[in-house]
Amino acid sequence: MWKVARELDVSVNILYGKIEELKHGPFGAMIIGIDGEQQDLFIQRLRESVYSLEEVQ
Repeated sequence: MWKVARELDVSVNILYGKIEELKHGPFGAMIIGIDGEQQDLFIQRLRESVYSLEEVQ
């Protein structure tokens, strides 16, 4: 997420996060706020790397 944010010049603010390390890797939820001109591309790229993403406007 941070690498993509830097590449696209998008600011990311973590509003809530609870991530646990399980046997097969990290699992949890995160609520973020984003700001920048390439927000749509950031969301698209993030969708490719996470299990589930819900967008609220």
